[in-house]
Amino acid sequence: MLLLLSIEANMKGVEKVKKMKKILLTSCILTALMVPFAGSVGAESNPDYITRMPKAIEAAY
Repeated sequence: MLLLLSIEANMKGVEKVKKMKKILLTSCILTALMVPFAGSVGAESNPDYITRMPKAIEAAY
């Protein structure tokens, strides 16, 4: 019984890791896509383009 519970907990942990990996991958892709938009807003002239990201995301939509 205890073994089954630990296996089930392990499987849930694996699912959580998969979800986290998916979220990380998605955020990396979104960031990569937003860099050109941030550049068009003026990231080349200003190194803190991360603060301009929300504006770039709004412009994209």
